[in-house]
Amino acid sequence: MEFLKNNKKNLLILFYWLVIVLIAAFHHEIWRDEAQSWCIARDCSLLEIFKITSLEGHPLLWYLILFPFAKLGAPVETVNILSFLFVFAAVIWIIFKSPFGNILKILSVFSSGMLYYLPVIARNYSLMPLCLMITADLYQRRCEHPYKYAVSLIILSNTHVFAFGLCSVLFILFAFEKFKEFQKNRKYSILFPVYLIAADLVFLTASFLIRISSNHAVVNYMQTSKSFMENLQSFPLLFFEFNFLPDFICIILFYSLNAVIAYTFFKYSKKLFAVYTIGAAFIFFVYSKIWFNGIHGQKAFMIMLVLLFCMY
Repeated sequence: MEFLKNNKKNLLILFYWLVIVLIAAFHHEIWRDEAQSWCIARDCSLLEIFKITSLEGHPLLWYLILFPFAKLGAPVETVNILSFLFVFAAVIWIIFKSPFGNILKILSVFSSGMLYYLPVIARNYSLMPLCLMITADLYQRRCEHPYKYAVSLIILSNTHVFAFGLCSVLFILFAFEKFKEFQKNRKYSILFPVYLIAADLVFLTASFLIRISSNHAVVNYMQTSKSFMENLQSFPLLFFEFNFLPDFICIILFYSLNAVIAYTFFKYSKKLFAVYTIGAAFIFFVYSKIWFNGIHGQKAFMIMLVLLFCMY
């Protein structure tokens, strides 16, 4: 009863989120790319999944999560249930555990990403919010729990290629801190979490490069990608899902807001400035080279997640 009294506002936020998402979910038909991941997990062995994902352009984690459910004969709708549950857990974390104020909680959970693109459309994007919140929480305690932080960073890096830039800059900062600690204590165990993350990032880098060269769709996207200036103009429009403002106003608003955010982080913490700018810049780079087609809302929300990490 005391929990209910102390969390009336939080429970109300969660209730309204659930109502909106469940209504959207029950009116959503499974798309081809949602079913494709399920079919891969259902019809392939682990070795075959490893080979096929070289053509998918995504890390293995989502397929490994689907694998036991698909092999046990669960219905294809399981992919939507799992996607919803991961985002639901992230929403609970944001509402009840995060240090965010009520306004930021509401803006976060009632954003298009958390209301529709991630919990309703069942893709590996849905893994990112929860993994990112856990990593953000452990980032504050990485000195006390270096192994937990390393594992959380490895898991986050295997959710989606968009997480690679964020995880890479977090790894560099963590490695720098650990090498400074090693110089003082000369204990090789201090560096072991660094080696774990480094091995994971090297593996992901190698697998991404292989996927680029062997995936005809990706090669075609890269050959037909727009110029840098065209991407600078088109990328901000992903964040404005309405048409009552002229494009040039949306572009000015986007870059002005990002300049303010980056400057604020720079004044507060140079590390957070590096995390935000590199994490966001990598998402822009991948978008501009490969993922400029398809559903844009998911891609835009990835930068919002990087921002949430830095504000945690």
